[in-house]
Amino acid sequence: MNQNTKRESTVASVTSVTSVTDSFPTNVLPPTVRLMAEEVADVATVPPALPACQAIGIISAALGAGVAIPSDRERYTFGNIYVVPAAESGAGKSVTFNQMMAPVYVYQEELRARAQALHYGLKAELLRLKGTLRRVESGKEPITEDVLPGLIRRKEEIEAELKRRPKIVCEDVTREKLQVLLAQNDERIFSASADARQVIQAVLHGKGDNPYLKSWSGDPVDVDRISRDAVPLKAPRMALLWLPQPDLMTDMFARRILIDNGFLPRVLPCVVEYAPMLIGIRTRRVAPATEKNWSDLVRGLFETYHARQGAPFVLRREAKVQPLLINYYNSVVERRRSELADVGPFAARWAEQAWRLVVVLHAARYAGDAHNNAVQAQTAEDAISLMDFFSGQQLELLRRTRAHAKTEAAEAVFEMLAARNEITARDAQREHIADSAGEAHALLEQMVRAGKLVFHDHKPEGGGHPTRLYRRCDDRDSCDT
Repeated sequence: MNQNTKRESTVASVTSVTSVTDSFPTNVLPPTVRLMAEEVADVATVPPALPACQAIGIISAALGAGVAIPSDRERYTFGNIYVVPAAESGAGKSVTFNQMMAPVYVYQEELRARAQALHYGLKAELLRLKGTLRRVESGKEPITEDVLPGLIRRKEEIEAELKRRPKIVCEDVTREKLQVLLAQNDERIFSASADARQVIQAVLHGKGDNPYLKSWSGDPVDVDRISRDAVPLKAPRMALLWLPQPDLMTDMFARRILIDNGFLPRVLPCVVEYAPMLIGIRTRRVAPATEKNWSDLVRGLFETYHARQGAPFVLRREAKVQPLLINYYNSVVERRRSELADVGPFAARWAEQAWRLVVVLHAARYAGDAHNNAVQAQTAEDAISLMDFFSGQQLELLRRTRAHAKTEAAEAVFEMLAARNEITARDAQREHIADSAGEAHALLEQMVRAGKLVFHDHKPEGGGHPTRLYRRCDDRDSCDT
């Protein structure tokens, strides 16, 4: 079966997706990642999809802004992704999260220990600078005008550095604080949470600037507020790994604003259907060699790429890589003209997401030596397979939330008709059943086609446009219910 056939079959069967237990393509993961995900899944008795999604999110975070690939339009594409696997409480989220994230937290603590060791020298330097500046201010120590600004600038730099605590991972953080953390940590951060309820609520209900959008794309942002200092960001890069419960995932996909503003199309979702499994009496744990290989991989990526300053390493690629991904892009474009017409904001991101997954998979295979190895065509095919999976999950979530929303809207229409005989599309809009008169009209017309409503057009006696009135179908009508 070729890639195009496989991709079409995935989309065609999207409405029947109910479980990721055996559908997540773990076979495309490099050996170190696959083995860790499978062993963690066995220990926690969960589907491999849960630790596998966490693994690619962690690898993405470890890349920071230190490595990129020239993509289909010869612009640099980085490997930061937003992956959101959802599972019920008690389904092993914390167990898998703690095991997969262990090397990240170890690396963060080591950075903090090194920073703390440097603070003593900085404090001594600051003490000397303050003494010098006091003597200059009192006139006891002469100083040239060209030297003074440098002393003041150095004093402010030290004070800022002493306040900073190196941070790789953030969890429960407001959007405003997130921008500050980005500014304090070389514009790189990893938003990771085994629950994510609070941070998702902040995204759902937040207003104004959205750093999650800018930090996915790496776009510059200069935020000015009366109540706080300006936070200029030149090219922020964030990776994201949230493990919400399915109800929160559904709530996210039901919010039109998160689609319109571009946040949800940036998310790679995965709904993990968990079925309790029996366990034996043996002690279950991940093999030490597997843990060490995973830890070494993550650490190597952080030290080589996340810690890199200045321009990123630019990956070389085999000749077949770009045609594969261009063909994937074009196949999505063709389908956007037909069966994907109503999910354009999502489908428009699939090719770029695939390029990002290429970077992640390549780095997962070669660790800190990734920039010295050319990206292989097989890696591009594997990235497309992963994107097929995630796009299928997106479509299924949209189908579920739309079906649920339509059911709730229909019930609200019937409640209105219980209080009055007839309603208009404008009435439905005023009751907030739909966001606009056009959406309300489309809903009511769909209920007519389903045999739930009938209508007649009332023309005003004085002339003017007729008004379409809808009522519930009853014994007077020949409704096809």
